[in-house]
Amino acid sequence: MKSMLGPFLLLLILTVLGITAREDTENNTAEPISGRKNTENTILPADVLSRVILFRDSLEQIRIEMGKPSLKNDKLDVSNVSPREVYFQALVMFRKADRLSYAWTSTKKNEPKKISEVLIKPYHVFRNVNAAHDRIVLVKNKFNITEKIYEKVELESTTATDVFIAIMAENRRLNMLLDRKIEPSDVYEQVDLIINYVKQLLLQNTILKKPKYINKKSPSDVYYNLYECFLLIENIFTLSNKKIMKIKLNKSEVANKTPSDVYDFTIVLLSEVSYLNSLKNTQYKADAIKNNDKMLPSHVFQHVSYLKMYLELLLQETEESLHGFK
Repeated sequence: MKSMLGPFLLLLILTVLGITAREDTENNTAEPISGRKNTENTILPADVLSRVILFRDSLEQIRIEMGKPSLKNDKLDVSNVSPREVYFQALVMFRKADRLSYAWTSTKKNEPKKISEVLIKPYHVFRNVNAAHDRIVLVKNKFNITEKIYEKVELESTTATDVFIAIMAENRRLNMLLDRKIEPSDVYEQVDLIINYVKQLLLQNTILKKPKYINKKSPSDVYYNLYECFLLIENIFTLSNKKIMKIKLNKSEVANKTPSDVYDFTIVLLSEVSYLNSLKNTQYKADAIKNNDKMLPSHVFQHVSYLKMYLELLLQETEESLHGFK
C-alpha cells in the first residue's frame, strides 16, 4: 500500500502547495516539475506533458502579444502511440520554435542530438520539448513579457498518445505565428527523405517511373494521399508483428488543411520508416536535402504518389516474407 500511495501523495502535495517550476529562463537541463530525476529511466510521459503545457501557455502569451487570432483545434484521431512517434513530433516543435526565435532574435540553435529510433524513451521527447521551450522563452524576453506562468504536475497515468495530441496542437499554433510559414517545398523535402529510407529497405534495386502530374491538388488532397501511404506502412508493421500507432481518418474529415498540417503528418510517416531502417540496421541516416525550387501542392501530391509506389513494393516483399524486421 505504501508504494502505491507514494506517487499519489507526491502529486497531491505538489498540487496543494502550489510547487511550480520557473518558466522564464533558458535551461535545457531543467528538471521535471514532478520531482523525478531527469534521466532516461525515470522521465514519464506525464513529465513531458507538463512541459508541453508550459510551452503552450508561453506560446499563448506570445500569440496575444503578436495580435494573432486564436486557432481552432483540429485534433487527429490517434491511439496506441509510442515514444518514437512523439519524439519526431517534438523535433518538429523544436524546428518551428527555432524558426520563430530566429525571426525575432536572429539566433539559431542546432537540433537536439538524434538517437536511434529503437532506443527512444520519454526522456528523449522531454529533451526535445525542453529545447523548443528554451527557444520561445527568448521570444518572450524580446517582447518583454514579464507575466509569470507556472508548470503543473500531470497525472502519472498520462500516455504517449496524450503527449502526441498535445504536441500536434502546438505545432499547428506555431505555424500561425511564423512569418516564414511551412511551404509545400518543406513537405516535399520530407517526402523525398522518406522515399530514400524506403529504397534502402527494398531488396530489389528498382527505379520507378514517377506518376503523372495532376493539376489542382490541394494540401488536403496531399494529406489524404499521405494517409493512404500510412495505411500501407501499417500493413507492413502488422505483418512484421511490430507496434504502430493507429490513425482513424475519413476523407470527408480532411478539409482546409495547410502545408503545415501536411508537414506534421509527413513526419509521422518518417518516424515509422526510419524505425524500420533501425530494425534492419541499414546504417542509413540522412537529413532532408534542401529544395530551393518553388513547389505547388500538386508537386507534393505527385511525390507522395511516388512514395506510395515504393511502399507497395515494400509491402509486397514483406508479404512474401522477404523481410525480417526484428
